[in-house]
Order: sequence, then structure tokens, then C-alpha cells
Amino acid sequence: AGQNASYVLTQLHHWHDAKRVDASGLMPPMAAILTDQDMQDLATYYAQQTPVGLEADPSYWQAGQKLYNGGDRVRQLPACSACHGPVGRGNPVNGYPALRAQHSVYTAKQLTNYAAGTRYTTDARGKSSGGASYAIMHTIAGRLSAEDIRDLASYIQGLR
Repeated sequence: AGQNASYVLTQLHHWHDAKRVDASGLMPPMAAILTDQDMQDLATYYAQQTPVGLEADPSYWQAGQKLYNGGDRVRQLPACSACHGPVGRGNPVNGYPALRAQHSVYTAKQLTNYAAGTRYTTDARGKSSGGASYAIMHTIAGRLSAEDIRDLASYIQGLR
């Protein structure tokens, strides 16, 4: 809910074309039967919804807020807000998704997948199906500790 339509559309195409990996196996078969118009309609629908979700975990959100808004120069981690915005609304023009109100379990899983290089498929030459944003996130997530991921996921969950 509340994700920008261009990002939803791109992800639906990635699942449809088997470019995005889904360990649960749920999304690829559902997306495979969608027409281009179906995908456009779904993207528009979800973009118009208001995100609701859980609050941030009080034990972790402050550390997550610091990293989200300020990054970490020593580890060459840019602030998440630089691409995803100060309140997590994303940047549709550049294809960066909204993060606000994402469930922490989902966010942690995706950051872990980026760090492990398993978020998208790669071809025989090692080129990712996720494009340039995958390379950026792969690098950034690879520099995050498990605690960083937990803290960021908690903070993002509470963003509205």
C-alpha cells in the first residue's frame, strides 16, 4: 500500500519474466498470468492505498533512524533518505521504492537478500536482472551488520 506505481509495475514485470527471485514461490506463478494491463491496474491500485502497519520497535528504532538519516561515513554507507526520502516515500522518477510502513520482517529479508546477492537473478555473464539499483543496494546492504538491518527494519516499519 502506498508504493509508487512505477516501482510496483517494474516488480510485477520482474516476477512475470522470472527476473526476481521469490523463495516462497508465491509471486512468480501469480504474476505469470497477468497481462500488461492487469499489471498497470494493480500498480495504480496499490499506489492509491494508504500504508498502515506496525510501529517501530522501541529497542531499535533510534539506531535505525540515525543510520537511515545520516548513514555512516566510516563504512561508506550513504543515508537511506538520500534515495528513499526523509519519510520513506521513495523517488518514483528514479525508480526508488517507498519504504515507509514496510513490515520489519520483510525489510530485513530484502536487505539480507540484497547483501547475499539473491534478490534478483543473474545471467551467464553475472549481469543482474535488477539493473543499476540492484548493484547499489547489493553494495550498501553488503556493508550492513545484522544489527544494522534489524535497526533499519524497525525504524522503517514505524515511518509514516
